[in-house]
Amino acid sequence: MGWLFRKLDLLGGAVIAGGAGAAASQLQAFMVQYLQRLGGHVDEAQRAFDAIGQGERYRQMDAATRELIVGDALARVNELRAARDAILEGDLISRPFAFFRHLDLAIAGRTGESFIPALPFDTAGLVYAATGLLLGLILYELIKGVLALPFRRRRSERAAGRPGP
Repeated sequence: MGWLFRKLDLLGGAVIAGGAGAAASQLQAFMVQYLQRLGGHVDEAQRAFDAIGQGERYRQMDAATRELIVGDALARVNELRAARDAILEGDLISRPFAFFRHLDLAIAGRTGESFIPALPFDTAGLVYAATGLLLGLILYELIKGVLALPFRRRRSERAAGRPGP
């Protein structure tokens, strides 16, 4: 019976670690597709900002309203550019952190709807896959250790000659 449990444990660890590695390997592909969509939002926000100064409708507004609209449009352009630049300028290690720090949930949701998984063969994709594999294995071992703790206590109490609960 011990052999079967060891094999199931090995299988469970492999499945969890493999799943985590596969999921983490898609981070690079998702970031690339997110950046493409984010770049489109930057372009559109810039176009909208440029249109404010050229549009007849905006010239007819009072100065305070026009300034408010211009300020909001410029803030959106700067926000999107800052997010894009922070992600693009990140290196292999800092890029995922910059990505999650500057993540726009609406853009990420739309990216997820049309996300196409990719098989990573670049350095970043392979590093993320290996990191996910390692973290998945660590997570599996931690969960297994916590769940096995009551059984180890009972076994050690029986071995010491004390009755169990």
